[in-house]
Amino acid sequence: MSGGSWDYAFGKLTLVVDALRNDSTTDGRSLELNPHQKEQRHKLADLMEKVSAALHAIEWVDSYDSSYPVDTKAIEEVFLSQGRIPKLEMRYDEKGLLDEVVATEATIHMEDMGDSWAILIDAGDSHLNLAFGGRLKRPLLVEQNGSVISTHPKR
Repeated sequence: MSGGSWDYAFGKLTLVVDALRNDSTTDGRSLELNPHQKEQRHKLADLMEKVSAALHAIEWVDSYDSSYPVDTKAIEEVFLSQGRIPKLEMRYDEKGLLDEVVATEATIHMEDMGDSWAILIDAGDSHLNLAFGGRLKRPLLVEQNGSVISTHPKR
């Protein structure tokens, strides 16, 4: 039998994941949850499933059923899944005017509408639609550095 060095902690976590996904408790009692509670608990279950996989890998390495780097790769997967959260930030100048939009892990769509530009920035739960009519006084500069997109007037 494999594992045992961590008392099969990953298996206990799997029970919690299943309960969260089934909108119940670990003893099988069904819960009446509102949609927001369900959504948040299901997101937590997704994260906990990754943590459970990492604990499983750690247990197998520590029980000599597998070896390094199986454990560290599984741990890195947990942290990588958390680092890819889209974020949208609006930055303003000293006069309080929109100066820059920074989107991390987002996609940007720009479309020339003839006499105007349409720009959509999609950052997961956050979306920003920008429309510029006529000619721009100062053209926009769109930079992409890795997963960071900046949109601001050329300086």
